[in-house]
Amino acid sequence: MELTKSQINKLGDRIRNNKTLEGDAKLLDDFRNSFNESFEMVSTELKKIIKPYSKNTTLTNRQTKTSISIKEKLVRLKTRLSEMRDIRGCRIVADDSVLVYKILNKIKKSKLTILKIDFREEEVGYRAIHIIVMVQEKPIEIQLRTRLQDIWANICEKYSSKENDLKYGFKEADVRKSFQRISEMFKNVDDKEREYYIQLKSNLVFYNPRKAYIIWKLSKEIKNIRKEIEETIVDKIT
Repeated sequence: MELTKSQINKLGDRIRNNKTLEGDAKLLDDFRNSFNESFEMVSTELKKIIKPYSKNTTLTNRQTKTSISIKEKLVRLKTRLSEMRDIRGCRIVADDSVLVYKILNKIKKSKLTILKIDFREEEVGYRAIHIIVMVQEKPIEIQLRTRLQDIWANICEKYSSKENDLKYGFKEADVRKSFQRISEMFKNVDDKEREYYIQLKSNLVFYNPRKAYIIWKLSKEIKNIRKEIEETIVDKIT
């Protein structure tokens, strides 16, 4: 039987305050499982959307949010359990920022009902697009990342403790600054790729040899930066 909003929030309060009762573990499982059908519908729709870009994208069906991560979020954000919108979610990782925005536009035009689009740029360096869609009255989160954003997030997770002290900015200042610098460098590459694409699409390129040369130089610079990242920076950090 579906839990009421009041039952869900009371359960969340007990979890937050370390006052869980016998049977609460099952109640939490029932609550999380209630998202399964909606999640499958979103996943099916996303597979159709990214099919034309299958060689340049990956779709990950994120596991159900764990009881530990639910408690951390309840404590950290003082939110209500019924208001959490990332109990179930999908993550799409695309090769570059151009493809990320193509997929975003396709999601906007799909049959999915969008509640919110959040362009995340957090202080420590995390970057991604978070999209909340509603299916059968259940919110499902879709994360959209470039490859570089995904590399950063995975490294960040590796260097964080179980409490995600790095991700949420609690780790030592020098460590945070290192990750901020890496994120800025990755952002520079992503932005240059989008600039290159926009310039390339412009008809002016075909009538302006100097502009065409500048675009070619920009594309070469992007490739060199990516090569440097793959050969040195990522290897050193990981």
